[in-house]
Amino acid sequence: ANLANNDIIACGIYLDQQSNNMKVADNTIIRCGYTAVGINDGYDLDIERNVSFDNYSGIDFYHALLTSQNNTVKNNIIFGTSENQYPVILQSTVNYIMPAKFENNYYYNPYNNLFQLIMNMKLQNFYFEDWKSMGNGGADKSSYIISGKKALYPRLFKNMTDDSIKIFPEPGLEYKNLDQISVHDSITLSPWTSIILLSNKDLSKLSDFSISGGTIDFENKNQRDLSIAKWY
Repeated sequence: ANLANNDIIACGIYLDQQSNNMKVADNTIIRCGYTAVGINDGYDLDIERNVSFDNYSGIDFYHALLTSQNNTVKNNIIFGTSENQYPVILQSTVNYIMPAKFENNYYYNPYNNLFQLIMNMKLQNFYFEDWKSMGNGGADKSSYIISGKKALYPRLFKNMTDDSIKIFPEPGLEYKNLDQISVHDSITLSPWTSIILLSNKDLSKLSDFSISGGTIDFENKNQRDLSIAKWY
């Protein structure tokens, strides 16, 4: 792990071997060095309405068995912020199969629109148009990809509380939502939600905007009871 660059090799959410009949929905996952959602030979899974921001990959399917089928990935936002990040990575040590039906997802990256397939240790990159033609009947024909200047300066706003909050654009900045509609007024964030806005200026020196509760002290070995929701 490259701790200096916050590049920790980790999954935000990991479904271990042959997980099935589960739903992963309405999560915000940021800055994981491996993937936002990792799935190992899972089947009959629904991955819906999640926000992946600045992760090495949005979703990583790994299958060494032929059971990794009948999964659905839909209505997710996967936002990459560098050229070495991928919306989806498929890894297989068996004959290639499309492990999921992808639909109505939004993929953003200012620098590339590549998807990755690793089959029997051989790596292939696919542009979005090629990716859509993969699988039985094609993948992701109802999804969208946006790259270049339209996705250049993103900022993530998070509300990690039980109350709704309002956020206001800073003076001197112009924001648009992911549909490229200008945002002039305040935006209300419901509890435990997030939103990505696109700015007209470089925001790399600004931190993500977060409203949250208490902190988790990972160095405190006496802090055993985490039954109450605590966030960092």
